[in-house]
Amino acid sequence: MATSGLPLDICVSIINEIARDLDTLKACSLVCRHLAYISQKRLFSVIAINAFLLKKYPSTRRIWLLGTPAALKDILKESPHLANHIRSLTILDQYYFPQSSDSDTDGRTTGMTWLPRDRYVPDILPLLQDLVSLEVHFGAFCRRT
Repeated sequence: MATSGLPLDICVSIINEIARDLDTLKACSLVCRHLAYISQKRLFSVIAINAFLLKKYPSTRRIWLLGTPAALKDILKESPHLANHIRSLTILDQYYFPQSSDSDTDGRTTGMTWLPRDRYVPDILPLLQDLVSLEVHFGAFCRRT
């Protein structure tokens, strides 16, 4: 599908309508250069990274692309222009596992932190020249019940 017959503002409107459908956005990014730019701008505007690759990070306010720091570094090395699209980065420095039932924590979960040992985040941050928002969620300081 060539976009030469469609005005750019129509293409942007179409991408805005499908913005919550990540699979469709990914497919649109492969169609042509014009749609690739518009789709990638949406796909990479809000990123979350965690030590483990998860399918989705639940959020009611926006769509997230979630990956590992190593994967994000590889993507930005392969396609450096994508760093210009990243406006918001959330680092989820937490992963939880349940306590044993015989522990004295009443079944609460404990968290472990990975960020202090990570070697990729210090390489990623300088690449994000257009970053507007940086959130770091420290699980070690948040107790879940």
